[in-house]
Amino acid sequence: MKQLKIYTVEQIVEHMEKVCPISKYSSSSYESIAKKYIDISVSELLRGYTNSDNPDRIDFRISTLNENILNRYNRNQYWLPVLKDNFPFFTTIQRGWKNSGVSVISAVNPVFHKFACLGYYYETDYGELLTQLHPVKETNTITTPIDVKNLELFIDNTLEDIGNPKLSAGIDSLIKQVYQAKSILDVAKQNNNTLPQNYTVKDTGRTYMNGINLQSCNSRVREAALGNCYKYDLRTSMFAHMLGKITNKFPEFNVKGSYINEYATNKNHIRTRLAKECITETKGDPDFKVKLIKKTLAAIGFGATVSNPRGAIQQSIWHEGDRNRLLNHEWMKGLLKEVDLYREIMRMSYPKAKKEFGDALKKNGRSSLSKWCSFEYQLTESSIMHYVSNQLGEDNILLQVHDALYINSKVELVDMNHWAHRVAPGMNFEYEHITTIRANKRASRIALSGEVAHKQRIQQEELKAYEAIQ
Repeated sequence: MKQLKIYTVEQIVEHMEKVCPISKYSSSSYESIAKKYIDISVSELLRGYTNSDNPDRIDFRISTLNENILNRYNRNQYWLPVLKDNFPFFTTIQRGWKNSGVSVISAVNPVFHKFACLGYYYETDYGELLTQLHPVKETNTITTPIDVKNLELFIDNTLEDIGNPKLSAGIDSLIKQVYQAKSILDVAKQNNNTLPQNYTVKDTGRTYMNGINLQSCNSRVREAALGNCYKYDLRTSMFAHMLGKITNKFPEFNVKGSYINEYATNKNHIRTRLAKECITETKGDPDFKVKLIKKTLAAIGFGATVSNPRGAIQQSIWHEGDRNRLLNHEWMKGLLKEVDLYREIMRMSYPKAKKEFGDALKKNGRSSLSKWCSFEYQLTESSIMHYVSNQLGEDNILLQVHDALYINSKVELVDMNHWAHRVAPGMNFEYEHITTIRANKRASRIALSGEVAHKQRIQQEELKAYEAIQ
C-alpha cells in the first residue's frame, strides 16, 4: 500500500538535529537540505509515474539526488544516505548504469502514491529548483511569452477532470499534463512570465528543445501556455511529401485516385472509418481508437515496417486481431502499395545519400532506408518552415514545433500555402485558432454544490414548517 502523505520538512529537520545537533549548521540550512530532498524526490517520482504503465516500477534518476544533495556533517559524512535510509521515497529494483554513451535509468518502486506526489507538486513552487536543474545557456536559447492566467486555469480545470469518474480511463494522461503545465508555470513565473528554452539544431535543420520546454509537452499544455494565437501546421505532411516524390518520378501517376492523396485531403474521415471497421476488439471509446489509427499511420509515414513483430505498429495496436484487420483492409493495402512505391524511389538515391550524409543517416551505428526517408523529408520540412518564417517575420512567431507554427496574428491560408509551394508544390498548411480558456470547472462545481446545498436547506425548512403546522 503506497503512502498518501509526503514527509514534512519539520519531520526531517527534527531527525537531522538528533543525528548532528546544530552547531556549524543553522536551522535554516537543515530546512534547505530537507526541502530540496523532498522536492527533488517528489518531482522525480511524478516524472517516473507519468512515463510508466506500471505504478510499482518506474524510472527514477537517482543521479539527480546524488548531484544536488551534497551536504556533509561531521566533516566527512554525507546527509543523503541518512535521509534515504530514514525517509525513503522508493525502493530500488534495478540500479541505473552508463557505459559508452548508453545509459539506463534506475527502476524503483515508489513509496508514495501518485496522487500524493501530484498534490505536493501542485502546492509547491518549483520555479527555483527547476531553473537550477535545467539552467538556460547563453546561446541557443528561445524565449516564449507564457499566458500565466490561462495556464493556471488549465491546471485547475485538469485537476477537476482528474476527480471526474467519467474520465478515469485517461487519468494518467491528465496527471502528466498537470505535471508538465505546473513545471512550465513555475519556471515562467521566475522569468517574468516567459519561458527560456535551450535548443539544438540537427543536420536536417530541425530544432529540438530540451529541459522544461513547449515542444516536447502535450499539445493541450502547449496551447494553454501560449493562450490566444493562431496555429498553422503542414497537413499530413509526410504523406504529402511522399505524393510529391511519386509524381515527380512518375508524372502520369493518378493523383485523384491515389490513396495517399485521399488520406492527405480527408484524413479525419479515413481515420474514423478505419477505427470503426478494424479496431473492434481493443477496448476504448471511439476517440481513443481513432488516435490508435492516427498513430499507426504516422508510424507508417515515417518508415515503420509492417512485418516487424516488435515495431511501431504493434506498439500502437497491441491486439493481433485488430492489427491484422487493419493491415488487410482494402484501403490500407492500397495505401501500403503506394508507400512501397515511394520507398522504391527513395531506394534509388539511397547509396548516394549514404556517401553524402554519412553518420547523419545512422541510428545505433547503422544507416537504413527508413532513416534516409525520414531525413530527406525533414530537410524539406525545415526548408519550408524556414522560408515561411522569413516571410512572416520573427516578431510575429510565438513558437515553432517542427511542422507547426504558432503566430500572434492571423494570416490568410492562401498566403501560407503560396509560400509553402515555393519550396514544395504539394505541401499545404491547415489552420486553427487557439483560444483562451473561459470555463472555470472548479468555480462551476463549487457554485453547483452551493446551489444544491441551498435547495436542501430550503426543503428542510419547509419540512419543519409543515411539521409545526401539523
